[in-house]
Amino acid sequence: MTSIVKVLKTSFLMRFFKTFIKEFGNKERTNREAFIDSHFPHVSIEKKKALSRDMRKRYVINGYTYEEYWQFKFDVFSRNQLRKMVPIVKINRFYDFVNNEEGMSHLLFDKWKTYLLYKDLYKRDMCLIRKGNDGFHVESDVNEFQKFVKKHNTFIVKPLSLDSGIGVKKICLREREDAIELAQRCSDDTFIAEELIVQNEKLARYNSSSVNTLRTNTVYYNENDIEIFRPIMRFGNGTAIVDNAHFGGMYAVVDAKTGKMTHAGDLDRHTYINHPYTNVPIVGESIPMWEEACELSREAARRLPDHVFTGWDLALTDSGWVLVEGNAKPGLLDSALTGIGPRDELNKIKNKVKKQRHCS
Repeated sequence: MTSIVKVLKTSFLMRFFKTFIKEFGNKERTNREAFIDSHFPHVSIEKKKALSRDMRKRYVINGYTYEEYWQFKFDVFSRNQLRKMVPIVKINRFYDFVNNEEGMSHLLFDKWKTYLLYKDLYKRDMCLIRKGNDGFHVESDVNEFQKFVKKHNTFIVKPLSLDSGIGVKKICLREREDAIELAQRCSDDTFIAEELIVQNEKLARYNSSSVNTLRTNTVYYNENDIEIFRPIMRFGNGTAIVDNAHFGGMYAVVDAKTGKMTHAGDLDRHTYINHPYTNVPIVGESIPMWEEACELSREAARRLPDHVFTGWDLALTDSGWVLVEGNAKPGLLDSALTGIGPRDELNKIKNKVKKQRHCS
């Protein structure tokens, strides 16, 4: 009986009904109209009405959020292009199917556990400072933190429970500041203190205020069959310390075979040939030490054989590529620039995983 209820709750008709009811409420209509006014300010009233109808249709039937409608250029791309796009809600269902979270996959949902598994690939110091039930940071962690800041008086702070670059900041130790005061200034929650990554000049020249990272997605079938899937190179754009595209950064599509950057842009629909802030050429340039980056990604994937599809963030230092973090459910942004959605490729991966499971 429980399984039947679960199937009904996750069925297309149930999801369609819930979304339909939500969508036709006054609040949702107001939100959609406000979104159209902010993202399509110069179109006619009739065009705005047409956009509203199409956005509602895509949301109710396909599950595309308004942001995805904008990012994937539903008002620009052809019908055949749009047919191959995949909304994040369906990508997450794909991840739920291919990744076995009953194995070691759960480690990717905890930045600290990920670090412990891949410490030799991170190649830098990190320190966990937990928040206790009494509202204070755990004393033993603060003691370790004190040792950490003696070695690294400038470092990066990452909240343990957040992602997408949220809450990431650079911290400098103040004169006469003790570890307890410093921990409170870093975060009022559990956080990780991380040694600064000093990136190689070949990538720092694009934007020196941020560590510009390479996202390589791996598809693991077995230890000798690991695909590099739709990689992107991410750059900061200005003075921010993060390169995340959702927080003002930009990105470039990378050819998985050659490491060459083929398209560049941001989530505000701007496209570039050169970096807009530094004017350094992007499109047509190759990622340094590309094969080494791919091999590091494959090595990381081999340690989590239960997790078929993983996103790895890498940074290039003078001593080579290092792991920044692993992502259990990475976003796939490249199709917003190329117009080539991943639907057919994801179906092939899903079918290959099905076949493997059936054979075993």
